[in-house]
Amino acid sequence: MIVKNATMIVNMVVGPIAYDALALLFRSFSNGLIDIDTLVKDMKFKKFTNQYSFHTVKAIGHLKVIGGSVYGD
Repeated sequence: MIVKNATMIVNMVVGPIAYDALALLFRSFSNGLIDIDTLVKDMKFKKFTNQYSFHTVKAIGHLKVIGGSVYGD
């Protein structure tokens, strides 16, 4: 990570995928439509996966195709 003038510039970010079903669960909880027990129970049945976001040319330069085909070939 490079930090410059208190503005963070990162090459790559890894984190949970924004998942609409979870947003709906939290909205339902916030609006009082479900209780905390239902929120927790329903979250247990969701499969969480990560997304990878490449923010710089340097980060993209580290990618390597390990199967399939390269776009344009």
